[in-house]
Amino acid sequence: MNQNTPVSFALRLNDACKFAAVSRATMYRLIKSQKIEAVKVGSSTLILRESLVNWLQNLPRLNAS
Repeated sequence: MNQNTPVSFALRLNDACKFAAVSRATMYRLIKSQKIEAVKVGSSTLILRESLVNWLQNLPRLNAS
């Protein structure tokens, strides 16, 4: 990403699913269990990017052995 490309603070549901490589059903479960934060704007569900990144960073690491 170059310096002139703005970083969004929220992602639409489909974009968040692609970003995290999870299904829509999994994303809805994460929202329901309050593991990630989401907001509604009209009929759109927006996932807060910082919340999603924090969730991904805190997932257990796979041991290579």
